[in-house]
Amino acid sequence: MVRHQPLQYYEPQLCLSCLTGIYGCRWKRYQRSHDDTTPEGGNMAEQRKGKEEEGARPRPHSSPGSVRMEPSPPLCPQPELASWAPQGTCDLVNSPLLFTCEPLEVALLTGQHPSKPGAVDAELHPRDILPVSAASLVQLMQSCIPETSFLSLQPGAFAAALRHPSRLCRWVQLLQSCIPETSFPSLQPGAVAAELQPRDILPWERLWFLLLVCTFSLTLTWLYFWWEVHNDYDEFNWYLYNHMGYWSDWSMPILVTTAAAFTYIAGLLVLALCHIAVGQQMNLYWLHKMVLVVILASTVVAVSAVAQLWEGEWEVLLISLQGTAPFLHIGALMAITALSWIVAGQFARAERSSSQVTVLCTFFAVVFTLYLIPLTISSPCIMEKKDLGPKPALIGHRGAPMLAPEHTLMSFRKALEQKLYGLQADVTISLDGVPFLLHDTTLRRTTNVEQVFPELARRPAAMLNWTVLQRLNAGQWFLKTDPFWTASSLSPSDHREIQNQSICSLAELLELAKGNATLLLNLRDPPRDHPYRGSFLNITLEAVLHSGFPQHQVMWLPNRQRPLVRKMAPGFQQTSGSKEAIASLRRGHIQKLNLRYTQVSHQELRDYASWNLSVNLYTVNAPWLFSLLWCAGVPSVTSDNTHTLSRVPSPLWIMPPDEYCLMWVTADLISFSLIVGIFVLQKWRLGGIRSYNPEQIMLSAAVRRTSRDVSIMKEKLIFSEISDGVEVSDELSVCSDSSYDTYANSTATPVGPRGGGSRAKTLTDRGGH
Repeated sequence: MVRHQPLQYYEPQLCLSCLTGIYGCRWKRYQRSHDDTTPEGGNMAEQRKGKEEEGARPRPHSSPGSVRMEPSPPLCPQPELASWAPQGTCDLVNSPLLFTCEPLEVALLTGQHPSKPGAVDAELHPRDILPVSAASLVQLMQSCIPETSFLSLQPGAFAAALRHPSRLCRWVQLLQSCIPETSFPSLQPGAVAAELQPRDILPWERLWFLLLVCTFSLTLTWLYFWWEVHNDYDEFNWYLYNHMGYWSDWSMPILVTTAAAFTYIAGLLVLALCHIAVGQQMNLYWLHKMVLVVILASTVVAVSAVAQLWEGEWEVLLISLQGTAPFLHIGALMAITALSWIVAGQFARAERSSSQVTVLCTFFAVVFTLYLIPLTISSPCIMEKKDLGPKPALIGHRGAPMLAPEHTLMSFRKALEQKLYGLQADVTISLDGVPFLLHDTTLRRTTNVEQVFPELARRPAAMLNWTVLQRLNAGQWFLKTDPFWTASSLSPSDHREIQNQSICSLAELLELAKGNATLLLNLRDPPRDHPYRGSFLNITLEAVLHSGFPQHQVMWLPNRQRPLVRKMAPGFQQTSGSKEAIASLRRGHIQKLNLRYTQVSHQELRDYASWNLSVNLYTVNAPWLFSLLWCAGVPSVTSDNTHTLSRVPSPLWIMPPDEYCLMWVTADLISFSLIVGIFVLQKWRLGGIRSYNPEQIMLSAAVRRTSRDVSIMKEKLIFSEISDGVEVSDELSVCSDSSYDTYANSTATPVGPRGGGSRAKTLTDRGGH
């Protein structure tokens, strides 16, 4: 036996109304429609009172059994028609749904009803409007006409009783505004029966929902990627500087914009899932559709640009998963478990066994795939704690560039105060043969050359004399651009010192670091027309040797003339900046490798260690990456963020394999138990209701021909429960205020869908009387 939903289910739900209003962005109209003092519709309470007083006056009667529709007055008194009938394009909003409507025409067809005087058939002739379901109309009717009681709800049909017969006109106006292609087998003061034949608009909304899901997935991936590559933000900004000609921090605006777009899309998706969970239609507002398309297009362009211009950075995504995959798996289990409530609801409401099997198989295929994903997870931090190696040694990249301007004496001094293992520096030679420290080709980014010597701003720094270079300020740019967002955390004394920094020579660095740290020296080739083009390496080597700096503390990176360097400085640690075969490295007497952290795998680190080759990785700034490399056994790393990494006491997480396996299996079992319980609960809650949930009376409900017996039952439904004390006048007006009792609240036989025949056919004729 069919179990109907309780009547309270259709009462307005304010929270749901607000949510769907945000989703459709048109909920203010709902407030105006329910305010008796709204200026647009006049004082509705006074109008209703006036109509009741007008209906209390006696009216002329005609012979019983006849119904005559006068051309004037109309079906509904004109003031109330003006309040409820749409004028032009309008928005009618019920508690959970949105409607867009156009003016409609109503044709009332009168006829003889000997057995049931006062019954009238009506047909609606809609124009191009947006159709809604019967259940949505039910909620709209109860919002606007609270006295309405619904005796039956069927897919495509319903029957209702009104406490006040004068409210029938509102029914007509709201029906014609919201439901197209609706026929009325009977309109009676105090009662109405209607059959719905709406058009199906769901496929378009399904496509928009699919687009929303795709956009959510893409923006989530892009946000995760951009958050994880914050280790290389400085590299990204420097790349853009070389192509655009001016320095600007583009990383943070991109991150903030991506986070805002993801939050917006996630909010829309949550609202859409709420619609599905409670059985509501998803009519995405056009403004949201435009923003959705813009976000999708922008994200696709951004991903394509990074794929072409920064192709190697996508490897960071795979590396980051080694550190985050175990926790992302737990988050995915929580998400799929929560989503099972909606899927279980769809499974319980499905009428066809094939639909239930499809939903069940698809969902659990995804679930079990997710359960087995840990088999593919490989992380160096899944290890026994006793196997953890020593903390990687830290080398300051150009000093301590987050605390002071790069390649300045202040920067190197700040790095030495942290007791680092070493310092990294880029060496360039001036026009008069003085080695100095600079990373860029020109001086525009890190000095005030554009203010002091504008004509020299774009000239290579190696083509300037040392006397000119000494006159430039190398610290003011740091306070102005704040490349690492750290300038505000520095003390006033640091600010004053930064403003007085100048370009540092190699001799000054050697004197400062002598006996305190290892030096990783990288030489920058001078231009082709430089006078010291062929001898700059010898000049730099002699400067190191003459300074008295310990040879065993020098990591010599240039690959040029290594035999000469080994002969002149046999104590240098020969370091290669490229991956080569083990045999080639041993022939070149290479002792160390200096590689980017994306260029070497965990297995290669083990192989190099077995050949007694030490590996230094650059540039490692993020604690999560430092922890991952620590677990992998990396001996040393080069970093801009040494002041943070030096305070990391241990890897962010480390877990023995047995504990991880236990956590994985336990999480899967808990998730599976909850999902099974949710499916059982939803089947128990919704299994007997079938398709009578408000939005389960779908727009595409098929209108099937019913038997003569069903038509008779429909007639009995509408008229059998009218009180015996009803006074039937000889000539009834549809808007008469004659007293009608309310239908009984007992369960009535559902109204069957409309059958064939003439549109003007009366209920009595359809019933066969």
